[in-house]
Amino acid sequence: MSKCFQFVYEDKGAIDPVTLTSNDGPRVNRVGLSQKQILDAVDQSVERLGTCIDVLQIHRMDRDVPAEKETDAREQKDPFLKLLFRGGDQDTDRAIVERVEELAQKKGVAMAQIAQSWLIAKGCMPICGLESEERIDQAVGALQ
Repeated sequence: MSKCFQFVYEDKGAIDPVTLTSNDGPRVNRVGLSQKQILDAVDQSVERLGTCIDVLQIHRMDRDVPAEKETDAREQKDPFLKLLFRGGDQDTDRAIVERVEELAQKKGVAMAQIAQSWLIAKGCMPICGLESEERIDQAVGALQ
């Protein structure tokens, strides 16, 4: 189990954040998204999993930690490559979506067709929903 934000007991797993009323006792500095907590959670997850973590995604903000502190922890260089990718960078996501939209408009095709063509060019075979003629046409068009 890979968790960040929540405390993970060895025998019981992750605690429910709704029932978390205090950050004391065995949980002190082991709950939340402070830089220390993020880096410790990564170390503990790597130890439990016995491998690196492909994606560290932060799904919610910690009201007790300034956003720039979370970013500092995510951007910290990891000499042991425990993290292959640090999730949570919506700016990159937006840039990709904008670029795909731009290419789709330029070529007069759907954004899905651009994405499928890119995957095919990378040697992947996308799994597409084919519930309409339009989707089938897009999937076939991606092969061209």
